[in-house]
Amino acid sequence: MPVFKKVLSDVRDVFKKEYRTGGSGVRKVIDNWLEIPRVKEILSQRQRGFDTEKYPNFYDYAISRWGSRLPQRKLNALVIGCTYANELPELLINNGEIGNVLVVDNDAVVLENLLDKRIPGIECWQMELNTDPLPRGSFDIVACDNSLNYCRGVRHIGAEIEKVIGRSGLFLAREYVGPNRLQFSESQMKLVNAFLALLPQKYRQLADGSGDFMLCETVQSEDIQIMESNKAIKSEDIEKMVHFHFRIMEEIHLGGSILAPLMTEIYQCFMESDRETAQLVDTLLDVEMRLIEGGLLDSNYKAFICRPA
Repeated sequence: MPVFKKVLSDVRDVFKKEYRTGGSGVRKVIDNWLEIPRVKEILSQRQRGFDTEKYPNFYDYAISRWGSRLPQRKLNALVIGCTYANELPELLINNGEIGNVLVVDNDAVVLENLLDKRIPGIECWQMELNTDPLPRGSFDIVACDNSLNYCRGVRHIGAEIEKVIGRSGLFLAREYVGPNRLQFSESQMKLVNAFLALLPQKYRQLADGSGDFMLCETVQSEDIQIMESNKAIKSEDIEKMVHFHFRIMEEIHLGGSILAPLMTEIYQCFMESDRETAQLVDTLLDVEMRLIEGGLLDSNYKAFICRPA
């Protein structure tokens, strides 16, 4: 920790440089850290109460841990948006407690691709999530995964979920809840720079082979090339909406406040599963989580398990 503090105090000497997104879209780039095998493993443990043997995934954990009030029958589930979570409908239908899954999304192509799989129990409905009412009925499970932060109408969706979820139902969500439009604060970027300065050089190689990832001071709106304009449009509203409409049974901090912007362009350096890389990723995750748990940093990625208020 003394080394960390020393580096942090020297951030004033960093180079000024645009924060480049690169790649084919903001979602792919800012979420690159989630592709790192060791990150996947640790976050999966956090989302399953660290009981990886008992629970195959976050949704099975949530239903098993908090589903005691659910009806004693096959459950009806609603998935809100699957463009970036195309595995979610299958994860839910494979849970023995769930009988039917209705998927709603803006993108007809995504829904057609899902229907082409001909998975029994999964239905699809194309709709405009930002403005259309959700399908009326009583759903026992309403779930979303990295979809609300692509929506402009977060408050509208929250009000609609409240109308269709059963009184004993569960609302399950894993989302990016950080700054709107990925406008990270100067203090947050200073922490990113501090972490970057601690990395061995071989972990700072840009994906395009053009050299080392250089330090950057902050992120301004003109510096971010919003390739996929819907990313993080109203991300700051997601947590507010959840607290307003639901009773939170469990809120799991996943981090990403430092590691997401840090690994945007260098995540490929951490894809190996060797011991050194695993230990380095573990250290980064641990320090980031200590800052979050100590109230010095907000978690940009969170998982929520909720009941109707």
